Amino acid sequence: ALEERDAPPGAPAVAVNQSFARHWFAGRDPIGQRLSFDDGKSWAPIVGIAADVKQHGLEAEPADEIYLPLGGSSDLRLILRSKAAPLSLERVVREAVRAIDPEQPVSDFSTLEQVRSEALAPPRLTALLLGAFALLALCITAAGIAGVIAYSVSQRTQEIGIRMALGAQRSEVLGMILRQGMALVALGLALGTFGGIAISRGMAGLVFGIAASDPVTYVAGAGVLALVGALSCLVPARRAAEVDPMIALRSA
Repeated sequence: ALEERDAPPGAPAVAVNQSFARHWFAGRDPIGQRLSFDDGKSWAPIVGIAADVKQHGLEAEPADEIYLPLGGSSDLRLILRSKAAPLSLERVVREAVRAIDPEQPVSDFSTLEQVRSEALAPPRLTALLLGAFALLALCITAAGIAGVIAYSVSQRTQEIGIRMALGAQRSEVLGMILRQGMALVALGLALGTFGGIAISRGMAGLVFGIAASDPVTYVAGAGVLALVGALSCLVPARRAAEVDPMIALRSA
């Protein structure tokens, strides 16, 4: 905390954040350096370095910041912690400020939950929209896989009937159709994974706390798609396994 004994006569002591220190004092110790806010008429020593804070949204990089003592700041923000309901403190806080300075306005009063909700609203909306489109794409993908496999089975009805007439078991036919269908699914997953990695930089601003190339996310996504692909292949594969060899041979 900035204290009165930190400041020389006639100038306030200031603290800078880590971003300011990196940009303006690269390779040097900022402590003891001086800053001027009036073209060199007076100088304020830097007495501390504060951690970077994202003041303008989670996606924005921390900006260079200078912290002044309360008496030198025109924008004062107080953070209160209480066991009581947060909104119940508004009247008490306003009365306390009015008792100190009747002309001092309290322009905004909000809970930390409200501040966080407002900061997360844009990325949350984007995530919901992307999730909705992803779910729609998943449904279209499942319908497409099932349709392609079903068409392939219908074209191979005679072949399947001949195989079964020659002694192929239903489980063998079922496994054959599933393997062929899942081979296409595996190829699609491989191409999709490479495509996802390629565009991951563009999605980096939408995720917080994890990397855009998080392996767990890719493995989970691939697992869900593989499961959907397997279920999509299962229905036409079971139909193929239920083909009556005699009917298939008569239609040959």
